[in-house]
Amino acid sequence: MVNPNDVEKTAIITPFGLFEFPRMCFGLRNGAQTFQRFMNHTVFEGLDFLYTYIDDVIIASTDMTSHREHLNIVFERLNKCGSTINLNKCLFGQSKIDFLGFEVSTEGIHPLKDKVDAICAFPKPVTVEELRRFLGMVNVYRLHLPNAVEYQM
Repeated sequence: MVNPNDVEKTAIITPFGLFEFPRMCFGLRNGAQTFQRFMNHTVFEGLDFLYTYIDDVIIASTDMTSHREHLNIVFERLNKCGSTINLNKCLFGQSKIDFLGFEVSTEGIHPLKDKVDAICAFPKPVTVEELRRFLGMVNVYRLHLPNAVEYQM
């Protein structure tokens, strides 16, 4: 939410009239970082049962009773800050989800099989640019590669 005293500073003029933004608009240079900070420090500060990544929120609960309690807390915090959720994009009560290229479950965090297959199928780098691309892909999963430093092509 934009501070009510600052909303008029967001005004833009269009052929259809003057418009102001009560919320941060898309396309701002530091919009994602500002929103992440808002989620971490304003909305969910002090809650150790969740993880946020921009507009994604993962809630980790030990059982369904605590999950319902955690959901109530999250909904109250979002409501207090004037934020809404799109129920069509939400998953509730899941024991396993795919998130940012990883499978997150009660058994831990593991790379997605199709991502690992893509790395395995990547052709042997020939140029420096191809090597950088390959190392970038592998680096995402470095914590899941035992002896990754010792691997040789």
